[in-house]
Amino acid sequence: VDIANVTDDLGVLGVAGPNARKVLQKITDEDLSDAGFKFLHCKNIKLAGVPTQAIRISYTGELGWELYIEQKHMAAVYQAIMAAGKEEGIDNFGTYAMNSLRLEKGFRGWGAEPADFIGKAALQEIKAKGLKRKLSYITLDTDDVDPEGNETIWLNGK
Repeated sequence: VDIANVTDDLGVLGVAGPNARKVLQKITDEDLSDAGFKFLHCKNIKLAGVPTQAIRISYTGELGWELYIEQKHMAAVYQAIMAAGKEEGIDNFGTYAMNSLRLEKGFRGWGAEPADFIGKAALQEIKAKGLKRKLSYITLDTDDVDPEGNETIWLNGK
């Protein structure tokens, strides 16, 4: 068995959303239908002629793929995806957006949300007595603010 560090050789692109299949299908001959490419399956395919290891999964809770590509081909595949998705309104998203989407969907952040921790028993006791506070989601209708999370919310000076 030979083991090689390919960390610097590979990159990943995530394509997620209700039109992810439609966009990717434009740049591959591979069958991306539900029957042809099932959830949590991995296949070696070609996107825009470039060998790609595709995994049908998405941390956003939407239809999606993680696409593992050699770094030297990353820009070409990215540009092909963006061109293919222009009609569908494709856009970039970052990790803060992805994290918000996974929270909405209720996906755990493995490694960030430990199962066993100091204070677990105390939290279980509070939960059993009934919660006095709850996590709430707030939607901001703005085009000039990029909330990252953990910002304080003020109402009437409090």
